[in-house]
Amino acid sequence: GPSKRKQGSVTNAYWFTFAGGDGFYTAQHPIEPWIVFGESQGGNVSRVNIRTGERTSLVKPSWRPRYQQFEDSVLVERGDTTRPVPRDVERRIAELRSRQRADSAEFDIRFNWNTPFFLSPHNPDVMYIGGNRVLKSTQRGDNLFSISPDLSKRQMAKIDTSMKKTGGITIDATGAETYGTVVVLAESYVRPGFLWAGTDDGNLWLTRTDGNTWEPIPPTRFPGLPAGDIYVARIEPSHYDSLTAYVAFDNHRWNDFTPYLYVTSDGGRTFRSLAANLPTGGPDYIRAFREDPVNRDLLYTGTAVGVYVSLDRGVSWQRFMTNLPTVPVYDLKIHPRDKELIAATHGRGFWIVDVAPLQQMTRAIAARPVYLFEPRKAFEYGQGPAMGDASNGGGHKTFSAPSPQHGAEIVYRLASATRDTVRVVITDAKGDTVRTLTGPGRAGLNRVVWDLRARAPRRQLSPSELRDSVLLARRLDFVLDSLTKAGTVPAAMVDRLRSLATGGAAGFFGGGGGGGGGNLAAATARLGPGGVWQARPGEGNVVGAGGARGGGGGGEGGEGTPGGVGDPTEIANAFPGGFQQIQELLRPPGQRGGGGGGGGGFFGGGRQPPIAQTGDYLVTLKVGNDVQRQVLRVEHVRGSSSPIISNSSGEPKP
Repeated sequence: GPSKRKQGSVTNAYWFTFAGGDGFYTAQHPIEPWIVFGESQGGNVSRVNIRTGERTSLVKPSWRPRYQQFEDSVLVERGDTTRPVPRDVERRIAELRSRQRADSAEFDIRFNWNTPFFLSPHNPDVMYIGGNRVLKSTQRGDNLFSISPDLSKRQMAKIDTSMKKTGGITIDATGAETYGTVVVLAESYVRPGFLWAGTDDGNLWLTRTDGNTWEPIPPTRFPGLPAGDIYVARIEPSHYDSLTAYVAFDNHRWNDFTPYLYVTSDGGRTFRSLAANLPTGGPDYIRAFREDPVNRDLLYTGTAVGVYVSLDRGVSWQRFMTNLPTVPVYDLKIHPRDKELIAATHGRGFWIVDVAPLQQMTRAIAARPVYLFEPRKAFEYGQGPAMGDASNGGGHKTFSAPSPQHGAEIVYRLASATRDTVRVVITDAKGDTVRTLTGPGRAGLNRVVWDLRARAPRRQLSPSELRDSVLLARRLDFVLDSLTKAGTVPAAMVDRLRSLATGGAAGFFGGGGGGGGGNLAAATARLGPGGVWQARPGEGNVVGAGGARGGGGGGEGGEGTPGGVGDPTEIANAFPGGFQQIQELLRPPGQRGGGGGGGGGFFGGGRQPPIAQTGDYLVTLKVGNDVQRQVLRVEHVRGSSSPIISNSSGEPKP
């Protein structure tokens, strides 16, 4: 399902279930994304074609075929069952039975409740699955075969108890207790067939030959790691060379909540700790870890209480949890296209953060007083209709996650707070200014969002419209100054109204056009006390809807809402008396508020600015005398089969 919509929140209705069970690992074919893999407990993996609904359950290797082969051999060796068995035949049958028992035990593969599997980053048709052995398929999960011996410690007493005797008086072996299994499996992003495997009883292995030979990594190579059967929590091969990998251990099952994190740069011969200043003393054990695929110095760690980030390859760590609740983080993933970090939490859903600026961060950038980061590619698209209940039903309450603001996100960094105006100017290939935004001047990372609307087309004002625009500007200053002095409304609201007027929120403070569309009394009678527009479900925010509309078109809508100013609808509706009361106050004395056509109602006729076309735009950041520039790419999405994206981007047609 989607992580955001152009407008409106994301609900369960946009997501659907394709595999049952309690969650677990999933995979999606990168070339044919309609082919997805999911599992239920105990390594029961299925492959699903989302387009056709076809589901294929993957067949795991089992002891039964080998057992049957020996059973057939015994029957052939026995010969005529009506005659006594010769001594030499009895001996050969006993040997076959012995081998049958041994082979059956050897090929009785155990699978963890959370069985790891993945598609190879080098060939997405190649699949690996971890039981107590590692399995491989070259046919998208079909015809799996073993490529390793039993990689566990083979503590058979614990294994037997976990699978056959747990529960005491009443046996309750559900599969969740299965022990002595591979719980972490990974392949080098650089070298095919270079695999790492970790078990729940503390074994760590690697193979450089795609399973032909396996090398054990003894725990003595990890400084500070306690002895014992310590759960291997995470293995992350490096994106930059085959000999570097990161390994995390989780010992909380033995009442040890210390974070254990190590790195090797020589293919597992030596390891050093990266725990550095990761917090201790609480439930701080590590559950997830990722190396950034763009910036080698950028590392992410998920613990039982949150997320931490390192900008210096693990030398130091800092909390990375703005808006993220204190929650166990079970997995982390960096989206390669959108440059977002996705955190999978226990019970609190997915959380997503833009890490493109961190991927660009270097020591040189950190030392600069002002820096404009290269913007991510922005996409403009139409939006399909809202959807109904989720495939699992609505439940007791409908889940709803707010969508981020639609448009191009522009991020800059200030080493220290500034009192200078922070301006972001967007120009097109012709050098014409498309939009000017005002951003915050706080120290650290700051963001503004361009809604991908261009400057509204200018038109020549008639003499009466020009006169009215001058009167309106004077009236604006008079009214806002009076409101400030009287304290009628909070100063912050006055500032926001002034910013909207001077910044020219599109269609909100139109520069001219016909007169109003009725006085306050009429608006009150029509819309209720205050004349506030009350949007019905699905109508969303309509600036000026139900308010006065001029007979002629309004003037230029200006540059749009500056960053940090706020939603014009919310500001207008929060004003005492509502939208129409603002209109009455701003109407110059002697000007009628009737519905006619004449001279320039203040809220009349602002034109909707056009959508920016596909192409490259120059983003210029101006802070005092410091000027920074970056190129922003805007693309329109058409022809999508997604229910979220319609085939129209909302552009005006000729």
